[in-house]
Amino acid sequence: MLASRDVPLAEVLAELERREGVSGVAEKAARGPGVSVRRVSDEAGIARCLAIRELVFIEEQAVPAELEVDGLDPRCRHYLATLGAEPVGAARVLPQDGRAKIQRVAVVPAARGQGVGLAIMQRILDDLAHEPGMAEAWLESQIHAVAFYEALGFVAEGEEFLDAGIPHLTMRKKLSAG
Repeated sequence: MLASRDVPLAEVLAELERREGVSGVAEKAARGPGVSVRRVSDEAGIARCLAIRELVFIEEQAVPAELEVDGLDPRCRHYLATLGAEPVGAARVLPQDGRAKIQRVAVVPAARGQGVGLAIMQRILDDLAHEPGMAEAWLESQIHAVAFYEALGFVAEGEEFLDAGIPHLTMRKKLSAG
């Protein structure tokens, strides 16, 4: 199981290939300009994150704008992924009482399959694991992404539910912060 944050990228990619029955994930992730993920708090960085989320969730997945723009962004930590100089992925984290809810993980269609989502999640999990008192990360995964999060050590719990008309599962991962 790939539950440790210290698992090398190659092993995570191999596990994703095995679970998804696809090949070439590691090669795609290694090609071209590298993926860079940084935490952003400036207006321009957050605007880039919101634009990516709008493209993926509102335009592509038809999530109503009033559900996507939920008023929680000012309380969240925002992460922006770039491939070369191009913004291609985003996520936000809402920390609360020793737990962190990872939300709005989004990768633009043209950058999928290139390790962007993995890089975002690894950066978030690394940040959380080094935060004193942070015991758990959790998220609500769209069903198609469950295997991706399992390969990162998340465990599904509970019943499938709909959020914005899209099937989801709650998933949790214990962290080794302290």
